[in-house]
Amino acid sequence: MVGFNHLFQTCAFCKLALLNSVGGRALIKAFNSGILFLLVVPFLLIGFLLFLLFYTRWRSLGQLKNEIEELFASNPYFRDKKSSVSMVWGITVFLIVFVAVTSGIGIWLGAEPISPPKKLSVDGKVPKFTLIDQDGKLFSSKSLIGKVWVLDFFLTRCTSECPIDEHHMALLEKKFASNPRVSFVSISVDPKFDTPSVLKKYIKQNHFQNKNWFFLTGTPDEIRTLVLKKLHLMLVYVPHETLLPHKDPGIIHSMDFVLVDPEGRIRGYFNGSKLSNLLVMKKDISELLRNIPGN
Repeated sequence: MVGFNHLFQTCAFCKLALLNSVGGRALIKAFNSGILFLLVVPFLLIGFLLFLLFYTRWRSLGQLKNEIEELFASNPYFRDKKSSVSMVWGITVFLIVFVAVTSGIGIWLGAEPISPPKKLSVDGKVPKFTLIDQDGKLFSSKSLIGKVWVLDFFLTRCTSECPIDEHHMALLEKKFASNPRVSFVSISVDPKFDTPSVLKKYIKQNHFQNKNWFFLTGTPDEIRTLVLKKLHLMLVYVPHETLLPHKDPGIIHSMDFVLVDPEGRIRGYFNGSKLSNLLVMKKDISELLRNIPGN
C-alpha cells in the first residue's frame, strides 16, 4: 500500500509538472486545437500499416529486418552499403516508438485541458455544520471563518475514484501546508463505517498531513442533510441486495472539490479527478488569499 501511494504521488507530481511547464502547455494547446492530431495521424497510419505487415507476414523483428536488408541489397545503389540499410531500419523503429510516445503523451496531457482564467463567481454559501473529526472531537464550520478552504466528500472503503481524489487533495494541501489561512475538509459519506478511529488509520496509511486538513464524520442523517439538502450535491445509497460484488459499499457521491472563501461563500466547483484542475485551484486560492485584509 505504501509503495503504491508513493508511486501514485510521484506520477501525479510528474504530470502536474508537465502540465505546468511551457512545453506541456504548448502540447495541450496543440492537442486541443487539432494541430497535434493532424501531425500524429500520418505517423499513426504508418505505424498501423507496419503493424499489419509485421503481424500478417513477418511475425518477428528479425524477419522484418532481413526483408528490409534484402530489399536494399537488390538495389545496386544500396548494395554493400550496410550503413544505409541500418539507417532505414533505424528510421522504421523510430517511427514506431515516436507514434507510441507522442500519442501517449498527447492523450495523457491533452485529455485534461487547462481551464482558461476566469473571474471567480459566487455560488451561494456553505451552511453551518458541526461534525466529528478524526480525533473524535467536535468540529464546527465556524472555525473556518476567515480562511480559504476546500471541501470534498469521500469514503475510506472506496476503491475507484476516491483514492484519486484524495491524493489530488494531498497535492493541493502540500502547496499550502505552511499557510494557516488555508484549510482542507474531507467529509465521509459512509459514516457508519468511517468512525474517527477508521479515519485516523486511513490518514496514517496514506501519509496525509492533517495539520490543516480535517477528516470528518457524523451521523447518516447529518451527512445526508448537509450534502443533499444544504449543498445540493449528489449522494446516492444503493440498496445492498442489488450490489455486485457485495463488498462494494454502494455509495455514489459527488467528486467535486468545493472552493470556499473566508466569508463562507462557494467560489467554484472543480472535478477532483482531473489533475489539471489543481493548477486552476492553486491560482484561485492564491487570488482569494490576496483579498484577505492584512494578508
